[in-house]
Amino acid sequence: MIRDAATAELPTWCEIDLSGLRSNVSALKQTLRPGCILGVVVKADAYGHGMIPCAKAALAAGAGRLIVNDVAEAARLRHAEIPDDIYICGPTLAAQAAEVIKVQASVAVDDLSLVEALSQAATSHRRTLPVHIKVETGTHRRGVLPEDVAELARAISQRSGLCLEGLTTHLADVEDGDDHQFACQQVARLNEARRRLTEAGFDKLILHAASSAAAVVLPESQFDMVRAGLLAYGLLPSETIGPRILDRMKLVPVLSWRARLFPGAPVAEGETIGYGRTYRVGSGPARRQAVLNVGYHEGFDRRRSNRGYVLTGGERAPIRGRICMNMSMVEPPSELASGAVATLIGRDGGEQIWADQIARWTSTINYEVVSRIHPAIPRITH
Repeated sequence: MIRDAATAELPTWCEIDLSGLRSNVSALKQTLRPGCILGVVVKADAYGHGMIPCAKAALAAGAGRLIVNDVAEAARLRHAEIPDDIYICGPTLAAQAAEVIKVQASVAVDDLSLVEALSQAATSHRRTLPVHIKVETGTHRRGVLPEDVAELARAISQRSGLCLEGLTTHLADVEDGDDHQFACQQVARLNEARRRLTEAGFDKLILHAASSAAAVVLPESQFDMVRAGLLAYGLLPSETIGPRILDRMKLVPVLSWRARLFPGAPVAEGETIGYGRTYRVGSGPARRQAVLNVGYHEGFDRRRSNRGYVLTGGERAPIRGRICMNMSMVEPPSELASGAVATLIGRDGGEQIWADQIARWTSTINYEVVSRIHPAIPRITH
């Protein structure tokens, strides 16, 4: 736990263990076949961990490409003077074509109007833009069908300023369980799309489909590049496949979240706490609650009202009453000085709370838990 001048005046902060991230990225590289590129996903502010420092740490550990959702995120990396390869995996508007050329990022395409706009922008700037065809294989979000990829590839080749670099898809359910039959069908459809492109004369492409978890539990999905997200940050995609992943590699959770405690009002037997009076104090002596200066605006989920706990002094402090917009009430095990530190995510003494536990309390996934921590909360790296 960081306790120094960096946090002395902060009511809440996140600690980002960049050495842990580097360790995770290095461990992931060891699971890949020779020649396979490890792309690290830093979209959504690196899953709430802080895009710029995490991007730099991932590259230092051997990542071959950074993956973002949109052109604005790519621009953030360029503004941070990161010159490495960037791939935009999310939808791009034709109106954003000039900005894509400006940031010099490769982009996924599945629409002829976008191809035309990118060609015009690249030509006017006298640059060549790498593009990847997005193939629909079963996730049904976006993409062209395997039987239509050759037609789109020919359209790309006929337009100046563009270079067909890759072929990609997204797997729908490989992270959710041990039955990978559907994922194997998607891999087969991507291979069918590659076959059609090869027959049409496009045979030197980067194929990619796998997340980091898919790369570990379904090695045939690795192809030429893996898009590593959750595992890079030391988080597991599900309890079902988690043990299989941990058998192959050691993971280090990268993010911890702390907040300072403020003395709350004393409350006696039979009295209630918070909005809606959802928690009533039981028998026993009057007790004093403590207040955290975080609530659902900061990403401390309202679904945790009266559910779960935080840690302070290595002990559990249960959440009492409803989570407010910017405050939450907890019941510490003993009297605490104002400004004592509570752990919302991370280790404290012999106790620990990780995003997976919070996801169970709130009926969601750990992706959401970390990515919804408000970006204004300081990320302190070490």
